[in-house]
Amino acid sequence: MKQLLILLALSGIFLTACKVQNTKSSEKTVEEKTKEQSYTPHRKADKHIGIIQKQGITTYQYGSHILKTEDTFYALRSTDHDLNDYVGKKVKVITEKIAGYPISGGPEFILVLRIEVLEDKPAEKGNKK
Repeated sequence: MKQLLILLALSGIFLTACKVQNTKSSEKTVEEKTKEQSYTPHRKADKHIGIIQKQGITTYQYGSHILKTEDTFYALRSTDHDLNDYVGKKVKVITEKIAGYPISGGPEFILVLRIEVLEDKPAEKGNKK
């Protein structure tokens, strides 16, 4: 009888340990999914040319600036560049799409990886003396 009780107790401990292990592996999967949505260097980068502008109040509420191109505009986010330094300048940006966007009828949301200034604001060029 004691052996049966010991066997049942050990089985219960073993099953509990398996449940804890399965829960931890599920949490790991959630962490992996989160990492997949953030920036990863192996994703395809895109190039866009346009003028960076400050973003005012919007209905879609994402991004800090916009890139206005000839035919559309994009909401921008950057962790490596202060986009305020490029406001009003024509630039070429290397970007990566941010997963899960656009939403609320807003524009595509892109992460700025690199910026190259093509030309400064025309007003700044005309004011040189």
